[in-house]
Parts: sequence; structure tokens; C-alpha cells
Amino acid sequence: MLKSLIYKEWLKVRWTFIGLALINFFVIISICVSLANAFSMVDASKIYADTAAMQGLFYFDFRYIPLISGLLLGIVQFYPEINSSRIKLTLHLPMKESKSLMSMQLFGIGALVLIFLVDAIILLNFSSKYFPSEIVDGITITILPWILSGLVIYIFVTIVFVEPSWSRRVIIGFTGLAFVDVYHLGTIFGGTIYTYSRSWWMFVLFLFLISPLILWSGNNYKRGVK
Repeated sequence: MLKSLIYKEWLKVRWTFIGLALINFFVIISICVSLANAFSMVDASKIYADTAAMQGLFYFDFRYIPLISGLLLGIVQFYPEINSSRIKLTLHLPMKESKSLMSMQLFGIGALVLIFLVDAIILLNFSSKYFPSEIVDGITITILPWILSGLVIYIFVTIVFVEPSWSRRVIIGFTGLAFVDVYHLGTIFGGTIYTYSRSWWMFVLFLFLISPLILWSGNNYKRGVK
């Protein structure tokens, strides 16, 4: 039954997943090409100074890509469940409701993690060819909250769509936006790239804390349809 559920989710989001993967890939490749061109046209010391001392983020175009990816995947995956009342069937499968909902959500998170992992590997490996490890570490700390914000917005979208009460949807939605904003506060253009160097683990922990909230919304939905 679990394999059938996962296959159903894949059929639902496969084209969106492929589209998002391509968009992420092209953005990252564009950043890498721009960096290579910069080193071929400008003195390396100036680029080092701009990146390390002045905190110039040559990869700034990537900032909102994970956020948009998480938002779109969440909508494509869960909107049909509510719009066509498919969630009723999902909650009445010969499988625990909690397992069904968590499996759907974990499938989406896994799909996003796969896309973002490829992004990070390409960007960091390419950057390591031009910058010392200290700067590459700074890049890692900078993009990590951006990537996590994509997972956070996805989780909140899943919770909002499963939640049957419009008033709670609004509250959950605004709460999600507030939390997502925190993931970007320390990396505004011209700001420090090490803002979250000591607190990045809190953002990871937050993902594990909010993910089970979909079970609360699912319980609310099931009580509503009954």
C-alpha cells in the first residue's frame, strides 16, 4: 500500500519535479558561468575582497529559488487532494492516517532535498575551484538557511491545505511566512555571510518540530468530514 501511495504522489508531481529540477540546475549553472567569467575578466584579488571582506554574494540569484520550489511543489502535490476531495480516500486507506499523511509529506521533502542537494554540490564544488575553504564554508552557511526555507514553506503549505478551517489556515499561513522570513533575515545583500554560523542547527531542528503538525490538521479534517 505504501508503494502505491508513493507511486501516486510521483505521478501527481513528476512534471513539476522535473521542471523545478531544471530551473534549479539552470540557475546554479548560470551562477557558476558568471563566476568563471568574472575571474577571467577581473583581478582575482578584487573578487576575493568583494566576497570575503565586503560580503558580496555572487550566488545571490539562488536566494529565493528553494523558497519558490518548496511553495510550488506543495501546491501541486496537495491542492488536488483538497480540491477533488481525494484526501478523504487517503484518510480511509487500509493504512493509518498518520502514516499516509507523513508518507505524502516525506515524499515531497525527499524530492526537494534531492533537488537542493544537487544545487549545493554543484555550487560548492565549483566555488572550491576559485575560493579557499574558509570562503566555501561561508557560502555553505549562507545557502543552508535558504535551502531550509524551501522545506519550511513546503511543510506549511501541506499543513494549510489539509487543515479544514479557514481561520486556522490563515493563522498557519501567516505563521509560516513569519518563520520563513527569519531564514532570510541574516543574508540580505551586503550583510554578513556568517550570521547563522552558530545557529544553523536550530533551523534544522525546527523542521523536525513542525513536520508532525500535518497530523493535527489531518485529524481536524477527518473530524470535519465525519
